[in-house]
Amino acid sequence: MTDWTAWFCRAAWGALAVSAFGGVQAQALYVPSAYKASFGDGFKAEKRKTGYYSAYTDADNYNGVEYARHHFGIGAWSSAGEQVAYVTKHTSTDGTVKNLTVGYNTLDVSRPLWTVDGTYAQRWSDQTTSEFTVNRDRVEVQPSLVSHVLASQYNVSIEHKVAQPVRVQFGVGETRYTDGNHRPLAKFKATYDVLPVQGLSLQLRSRYFKNTDTTVSSGYFNPYRFVENLGVVELNRQVADWSLSASLGQGRQAGGDDAKTRAQMVELSATSPITRRVFVRTKAGYFRSLGYNGPDFIYRYVSEDVIVTF
Repeated sequence: MTDWTAWFCRAAWGALAVSAFGGVQAQALYVPSAYKASFGDGFKAEKRKTGYYSAYTDADNYNGVEYARHHFGIGAWSSAGEQVAYVTKHTSTDGTVKNLTVGYNTLDVSRPLWTVDGTYAQRWSDQTTSEFTVNRDRVEVQPSLVSHVLASQYNVSIEHKVAQPVRVQFGVGETRYTDGNHRPLAKFKATYDVLPVQGLSLQLRSRYFKNTDTTVSSGYFNPYRFVENLGVVELNRQVADWSLSASLGQGRQAGGDDAKTRAQMVELSATSPITRRVFVRTKAGYFRSLGYNGPDFIYRYVSEDVIVTF
């Protein structure tokens, strides 16, 4: 048994003990699930995850431990790692969301780090909601993985319902890379519910960021400035209690002083009711966008999550 496996077993046993003596009525297993992504430059990422939740109410309210294996590759190069994490999620009846994941992550059996992924959202009124997010993790491109570059992201946003069919969201944030580069970010999204009953909406999504150091050689996309504007059609429907969502976007983007190019996105998801004994969520997406590596960067992904309550 590897040190990682032993660590995970002890953590799971500890969570089980808390459950047994704490009188928690429901527990759950995160059935081994997968995330796969491929990029336009040939880089591929695959992540497999499982877990045990000692206190489980529904898919928005639980806590427990998760174990994940990560694999990255491009050409003849590859790298693999593992992570054990404590996870807690809570959504209250007033709409307050508190999610936190703290993980211990290794790559190639060494180079450990603590990762963080957190969200705090609060509904101030029926019209206004705010959200704060924080994330600390590796930069998942080959040069950054080799040189051990990390990124810490901080974002805050406010969404306000201007009128019954219209919502606007403003967000600002910053990403701090351990190679010395900082990336201030601004986002804007306007949503118009064209057919609310049918779940059809039109959106304008804009994002802008700049980089304070464009000379770093960490492999991620870092022009001195970047701007993207997308027009998006989104459809959200309930079918047999499942939540189905589809988004299709087209727009323009530009990095640095380069000419504008086309930006595209397609994203699909299907989610079972959160209170079901077996919770299922599947997602798939395609993005043609300036990303880590350069113009017309293509990113595709597919993921599935399955949680079984017992």
